[in-house]
Amino acid sequence: MAIPSPLFPKWNIIVLLTIVAGFIAFFIGFASAQTSEVPEVEWNKTFGGNEWDSGQSVQITSDGGYIIVGRTESFGAGQSDVYLIKTNVNGTKQWEKTLGGSDADSGYAVQQTSDSGYIIAGYTFSFGPNYVDVYLVKTDSNGNMQWQRTFGMSGIPSADNRGYSVKQTSDSGYIIAGTTQSQSAGGKAYLIKTDSNGNLQWEKKFTRRTAGENVSLYFAGAKDVQQTSDGGYIIVGHTGLVLEPKTYLIKTDSNGNMQWDRTFSKGEWNTGESVQITSDSGYIISATEHIGEEGHDVYLIKTDSNGNMQWDRTFDGSKYDYGYEVQQTSDGGYIIVGDTSQAGGNSSAWLIKADSFGGYRWDKVLGGIDYDGGSSVKQTSDSGYIIAGWTKSFGAGESDVWLIKMASPITRESCVRQPTHSLPPNYTAGPWSFDIAEVNGDGLVIRNLMAVNNPLLEELSIPRFKLTHKIVGGFQEIAIEFNETTDFHHHQQGNIERDINTGIDTLYWGFEKKFN
Repeated sequence: MAIPSPLFPKWNIIVLLTIVAGFIAFFIGFASAQTSEVPEVEWNKTFGGNEWDSGQSVQITSDGGYIIVGRTESFGAGQSDVYLIKTNVNGTKQWEKTLGGSDADSGYAVQQTSDSGYIIAGYTFSFGPNYVDVYLVKTDSNGNMQWQRTFGMSGIPSADNRGYSVKQTSDSGYIIAGTTQSQSAGGKAYLIKTDSNGNLQWEKKFTRRTAGENVSLYFAGAKDVQQTSDGGYIIVGHTGLVLEPKTYLIKTDSNGNMQWDRTFSKGEWNTGESVQITSDSGYIISATEHIGEEGHDVYLIKTDSNGNMQWDRTFDGSKYDYGYEVQQTSDGGYIIVGDTSQAGGNSSAWLIKADSFGGYRWDKVLGGIDYDGGSSVKQTSDSGYIIAGWTKSFGAGESDVWLIKMASPITRESCVRQPTHSLPPNYTAGPWSFDIAEVNGDGLVIRNLMAVNNPLLEELSIPRFKLTHKIVGGFQEIAIEFNETTDFHHHQQGNIERDINTGIDTLYWGFEKKFN
């Protein structure tokens, strides 16, 4: 958009813009500087015994507490059991239950049901006709089992069937998403619909495998499902050859018939882990991207309501980074949880906050001296976050269920200070601030440019640009070069300075503008 000429006379001016480091980090990667938006740990709890225990999913319950599901080798009847834990709002355990048989069983997803009980999806080696079957368990409000069901690809005893996501549907039944795989049939995304008592109503399998692709090498499955406003379902997972899968998004009608599907490819391969319906009726997907020798990155994808990509972002923390769950937050942005580790090093849980355009806001690494990870995250009513995962650094056993409550972040509307560095002669200077409206492949848009609390313009569009940065004298210098065909044709630079009293990181950014 053109700048109204009455606002800017035709001479060179220097504008000093002040931004907290969260905006800068979107461009330059994960800068060491972070803002006061980053939440602190309010409390954390561990649950388990002497053996291997882990948490896979957490939900906020109607009483303000939390329900966690995972697996335990410390308690129960078999090699491993479904592990269900209920806590109050402060993370104090109210009860715990184990569910399963004499073999290995595990829970991956839990949701509180309309009768205040719980529905759990996972897998079982103990029950069912196949090698591994999808395991669906319904409990009452105290975690006592009411019924259990198994599902799998019939007629193939060697089939491996697993449930990774379950939701109660509008008809009080349940929808389960998972995988089904065998040597003879290959892998498929698996969608199961039951009535309120867990009786099968229908099941569907989805794949993008073509006739020429080797069945035994085909790798496909579903990791998450949501019911959509039209009564249908949105499913995310992966599809492709073993070393070449792509994130797979599927939309079905209320009977599980495919309406459309989409694949998203970045890096050597990537796999979709979580999908949520966004406030604009589109979809947000968290995935993991493999980039060869460089390791793995967290991959975030935003689509419209028809599954067409609107933007995607990658987040690079250490060598190996994984994004397991994403949720839209109350400010329209997104919160992602996963884990991060260096090559050959221990892992940590990793929490990432992005704005509504996928721009990096902050991240938080959580863990100790051993292996730790985050599996599930939800925003709490106080604008904090609850995280479930696993830890070897803390707790009683080889690995414990880990529940972490992040406090509500302290946000700051603006941080405006006079520059401390000297300016060239014949330039006007003063404290300036602005809001970032949009950043995309075509450039950036800023709005509400202010100078000493006096508005200068409502919106300024800056075309395609290149940004570089370096560390100079302990400060990060930012340099931006704009397309020579635009009015912006001189380089811009600035540096980040930290206020030792407040811990606030501020960018002093000057740019020279010439009008034709």
